[in-house]
Amino acid sequence: MDILYTGIDMSNKDSWVFGFTGDGEIVLDDSLKTLDESDWKKQLEQLSKEYEIWVAYEMGPHYEWMQGLLEAYCRKVVVVNAGAFAAISQSVKKTDREDAIKLAEGVRRGDLPDVFVPPPQSRKDRRLVSFVHWHSRREGNAKTRLRSLLSTYRLSCPCSDIGSGKARAWFEREAWPRMDDQGKCLSEMLLEELTLLGKQRAVLDKEVERRLAYYEDDAEVLRSVPGFGPLTVLALISMIVDIRRFERAEKLSGYFGTCGRIYQSGQVLRLGSMTKRGNKTVRWLLSQAVHHLHRADPRARKRYLRLKRRKPTGVALGAQVNWLVRIVYYLLKDKTAYRINRRATKRAA
Repeated sequence: MDILYTGIDMSNKDSWVFGFTGDGEIVLDDSLKTLDESDWKKQLEQLSKEYEIWVAYEMGPHYEWMQGLLEAYCRKVVVVNAGAFAAISQSVKKTDREDAIKLAEGVRRGDLPDVFVPPPQSRKDRRLVSFVHWHSRREGNAKTRLRSLLSTYRLSCPCSDIGSGKARAWFEREAWPRMDDQGKCLSEMLLEELTLLGKQRAVLDKEVERRLAYYEDDAEVLRSVPGFGPLTVLALISMIVDIRRFERAEKLSGYFGTCGRIYQSGQVLRLGSMTKRGNKTVRWLLSQAVHHLHRADPRARKRYLRLKRRKPTGVALGAQVNWLVRIVYYLLKDKTAYRINRRATKRAA
């Protein structure tokens, strides 16, 4: 059975599909409605009877459902890093058809910048982590807006949690009598939003805990790290998927973008700042966790203070985050709980 090398350039409405055989015969050169699943199935089912399909498409908003659809009919499915592919396929002529042709040619050569495709459940967990992080930012923005509104009336809420019941009682007793109608209306709306967000967050937290039950062993290992809450643990597990994918701790650091940049040419060697190429949600969660780790583990705090004497605060914290990622690697690899002593982290020192 001949191999059909296929490239798909996807957009929100129409997607261009180009396919050719090893002899150069063009079999497919047409556009399909992106969201018309029946049309996709019809085309793929017909082609799979005559050819062994090797297909490539770029990572995008339709990646989730398209991956499952293609895997059902194609022998080989390559998900391409859109940014890296754009850099190596620059052309004066840029059309959907040209991109599809380049993807098909790349499948034949086998040199496309592909990305790791996690299992379906890990993809769902990643989506949950991203949503919870977005939800947290929304809650934080509402609290900031509410405190800013109080400042315009020369008021300051004494409660640390401005969305709590105590804070609302303070508004009724102290703030609203000193506000005009507009200020009272806006603050009431923000408090109602915070109440709703709090209820939603409780539901999300239960879902995070429910999902962690499926990763019992790895979750137990990571929960032993001071500062690692359920969301941080789920984020790490869903992104790593399998620690055996990474040969060394440095590979995991590069995956999360916590390692430093290196430029070397001839006798020139420059060490730069953190690459930040990985998942930004994971990096943010780790940067928050490292503060808790400093309070709980004297050795971690001693290491941070030693770095801080020689480097700016931000650089020292970045180095601590990178150190924490290496610790995570060895804990998951050895299935060992974190211990607040030197033996627990000696290989990551």
